[in-house]
Amino acid sequence: MARIFSFTAEGMLAKAASLAAEPLVRSWGLEAKLTELHQTLSLIQDITRDAADDADAVWVEKLQDVANDADDVLEDINYEVLRHKLQIQNLLKRKVLNFISLSNPVAFRLKIAHQIKKINASLVDLKNRAPIMELVSAPSPAMRSIRETNSSIGDEIIVGRDEAASNILATLTSSEANQENLSVMAIVGMPGLGKTTLAKLVFNKDEISTHFEEKMWIYVSNTFDVDSILHRILEYVECETVDIQSQEAVLKNLRERLTEKRCLLVLDDVWNEDSEKWSKLMICLSKLHFARGSTILITTCNSQVATITGTLPRYDLGFLSEDECWSILKGRAFVDDTTPTYPDLEKVGREIAKKCAGLPSVAKPTY
Repeated sequence: MARIFSFTAEGMLAKAASLAAEPLVRSWGLEAKLTELHQTLSLIQDITRDAADDADAVWVEKLQDVANDADDVLEDINYEVLRHKLQIQNLLKRKVLNFISLSNPVAFRLKIAHQIKKINASLVDLKNRAPIMELVSAPSPAMRSIRETNSSIGDEIIVGRDEAASNILATLTSSEANQENLSVMAIVGMPGLGKTTLAKLVFNKDEISTHFEEKMWIYVSNTFDVDSILHRILEYVECETVDIQSQEAVLKNLRERLTEKRCLLVLDDVWNEDSEKWSKLMICLSKLHFARGSTILITTCNSQVATITGTLPRYDLGFLSEDECWSILKGRAFVDDTTPTYPDLEKVGREIAKKCAGLPSVAKPTY
């Protein structure tokens, strides 16, 4: 049952992403709420993917109830968007566009915002109760390593991100960045947009290797522990496991390797909103005496994270076009560009591309 939710969540995630991109939804101020719902659904989906076969029936039933509520809210928003568009079209046909006659969305927005807030609270509660009730199996080291990211692009199909990579590259190597000993830039966007992939694309550019003397890639995720981050930075630069416990000893070793070097540090998948924790990390990093022009590049789903960390202009990652999603699907489905694409198959593929809602992660199925 829990795994059924993991499957149905894919549809809700795509729907939430699609609605968040609607200009009308943005004008109603619901984009942030939908993004928040998308993030919470993603977290729950991760849990249900690993759910034990004998997962607690009461917990699963409650999850399904909340999921149904979430789906109802998404349908309500979709209906209101369609109704509003039709209303505008009818007014345009009559060559009268009196916006006063349009329904006031304020009451609808407040109602939906309240419902999403309630759903999110329920989902967060279920997420927090999952490990306590031992609903999920302890992830194996292999599973943890799959979830953790690294800087390798591998065989990933990257479409529609060249301009974004060029813009980020320009910012990282700009004169503004070079004026500071340690600048911070954030790539921001909802889950599934490909922030990590974009960061990898930038990280592996020849221009980055030329500009920076040292490059480091650290996966952070939900747990923002300063000592752990510093320890992993040291292991990255040493290319081996390091058995050093004290923070001062770690910093001493890092200073020996990084002082007066221009460095790029990628912190992938940062969730921490605690400015005090961030300040503690920055204080520690300042003790390494990086060369001028050193930069931290973070990826995050949370705009608040970008606000408390960023010193350089942030990069808000947008959705892919339907054609770009189709390119990813085609790249996965066919061996190479010489493989013939039959019209019927392409028609089906393009219909699937529409349902990807501009999310490259949805267009990259796992088998």
